[in-house]
Amino acid sequence: MTTVVLARQCAQRILHEFQVYDQRFQEITRRARGRFAERDWAGALADSNERLELYAHHIDALQDHLEAEAGTAVRYKALWTELKEIFRQECAGSSDPELKETFYNSLVRRFFHQASVDPEVMFVASEEPFVDDDIPGVRVYKEMDDVELIRAILEGYQLGLRFRHPEYDCRLAAAQLRKQIPGSWESVEMLPAPFFRDKGAYLVGRIVAGAQLLPLVLVLTNREGELAVDALITVPSEVSIIFSFTRSHFQVETSTPGGLVLFLKSVMPLKRKSELYTSLGYNKHGKTLLYRDILQHLESSDERFELARGEKGMVMTVFTLPTFDVVFKLIKDRFAYPKTTTRAQVLQSYELVFHHDKVGRMVDAHEFVFLEFEKSRFTEECLEELLSVAAQTVVVEGERVTVKHLYAERKVTPLNLFVKEESVESVIDAVRDYGSCIKDLARANIFPGDLLLKNFGVTRNGRVVFYDYDEICLVTDCHIRELPDTDDYGTQSSYVGPHDTFPEELRRYLGLQGLYREVFVAHHDALFRPSFWREVQQQIQSGHTATIRPYRDRRRLRPLSD
Repeated sequence: MTTVVLARQCAQRILHEFQVYDQRFQEITRRARGRFAERDWAGALADSNERLELYAHHIDALQDHLEAEAGTAVRYKALWTELKEIFRQECAGSSDPELKETFYNSLVRRFFHQASVDPEVMFVASEEPFVDDDIPGVRVYKEMDDVELIRAILEGYQLGLRFRHPEYDCRLAAAQLRKQIPGSWESVEMLPAPFFRDKGAYLVGRIVAGAQLLPLVLVLTNREGELAVDALITVPSEVSIIFSFTRSHFQVETSTPGGLVLFLKSVMPLKRKSELYTSLGYNKHGKTLLYRDILQHLESSDERFELARGEKGMVMTVFTLPTFDVVFKLIKDRFAYPKTTTRAQVLQSYELVFHHDKVGRMVDAHEFVFLEFEKSRFTEECLEELLSVAAQTVVVEGERVTVKHLYAERKVTPLNLFVKEESVESVIDAVRDYGSCIKDLARANIFPGDLLLKNFGVTRNGRVVFYDYDEICLVTDCHIRELPDTDDYGTQSSYVGPHDTFPEELRRYLGLQGLYREVFVAHHDALFRPSFWREVQQQIQSGHTATIRPYRDRRRLRPLSD
């Protein structure tokens, strides 16, 4: 069999496996409508996790198929050089070529996982032949007053449930729309399918107001089998939080993911396309786009990698580019005392976060292996530090630096630096949100372990988030204890078990002084009490699912209702 014939067979096999994967992805996504209608929140979470596992499952199966069908040839570059061009031709004209190319790249990395990215056998850059006008079924509304507009929008979606107070909701939503956009608008364009996540159904569109494109998001909730409009949001920065890198993925039906991403980006221009793809469940392509963004940034600047601001960690070392909004985290070879965790446990912690509901409080992390950079793109201090603490991960060969494993996360301002550098008013807001962050994590069954300020950060929208995962565990695995009534260290240390947690100790390690400490204690004194944590445990164990909204109460139409 010639190389070309074999390459064509392999290309057909890859496309077939992608189609099987995509069909399964869409089947799971379509379940979201029924989960919402039935208030089956546990089922929705299970679907989310099942969908996350799909990609690796199909790549595993595909790897086995190709090894069986192509034999040793599958590990030679000559086959993949031919295969890439054939695959490109096969994908031409499809509605999702970018996803197919990423699927192909993931497979290539299975066979050449220790090699650098090779443009001869991989898709390093991809043209996007679609525009947001390609989305079928977009509804356009013109020449109607605000109440008529809201009524028409709500009537355009079939969710299998009736509204409890349809006209009242229309009036409340219209009043909120006028409050946020007091001027006139020319038209409103609504995406055809709802976005489902957690306990909400999000109707997403955009408002054409003069030269402006503004987002329009209506959030629907299912209240005991009847619909209600919970919020209306048109502020780009607030909608950006809904699509945040600290949120779990949406379930939304679409045949044109690329067009959908461009539509969303038109109203959230500061949002990376990589984040938008990830927010829709296409996290592997989001990772691909992030890598391309890194390369583009390096090509368009002379910046060098440098150590990230903040206190050095005991488990991870962190570096970044000065004007690039991403940090790169490496696991150290050895962990400083008193850390007792292992590398395997750190990897497990990141895997836990990947599958867990992030509730807007945990930064998404993309895992990369075997990346290569020019040695000249590192500052001396940075490279010296990496080789000193992570020599098993960072290798220098000639003028090239290979990083065998890293996590890439969005850059945020470490909370301990924020407290020192920002205005008193801003810090007070952050201190309050710091406590709210811990509470949100607890209700999502996450105990951060180390609650020091340096392990939390502040986003550009002022949200406090958590990003240090090496000591996290489930709240339900914690053994909540009161501190023993003794000052003897030996007695106290023997009293502590591997999962013992002492909320009262938070006062000692809070890291806030003066006014800021007073503010935290005034708003979040419950965190110091074992009773709070035991109550959270009981709620989780009873099956209660916390409602943690990605928008502030002032945007809710009924702020005092549940």
